[in-house]
Amino acid sequence: MMYLGRIVELARADELINNPIHPYTKALIAAIPEPDPSNRLKIREVRIKGEITSAVKLPRGCRFRPRCIAYDETPDIQSQCEAEEPPLVEVEPGHYAACWLTAKK
Repeated sequence: MMYLGRIVELARADELINNPIHPYTKALIAAIPEPDPSNRLKIREVRIKGEITSAVKLPRGCRFRPRCIAYDETPDIQSQCEAEEPPLVEVEPGHYAACWLTAKK
């Protein structure tokens, strides 16, 4: 999974869909339309905010930070999100994510 030209999550397709770790991946998976017509009116929460950041003028630190709900809800990581891009770390065997929330675990 990429966001603004950077890999933010890397795993097998089935693992990525069934167990998303990065906040951006979680938001994209939540936005997938429900194929069952009886569920078409079901309200789903897509945890993302704002508009896509300009690829020309990237924010300092984490590229996803301006749209990240987890950033807003986790004050103890905010300064790190603002200062540095998170590294891509192996969170589970063969499943990598670039998020300060997962890097701290």
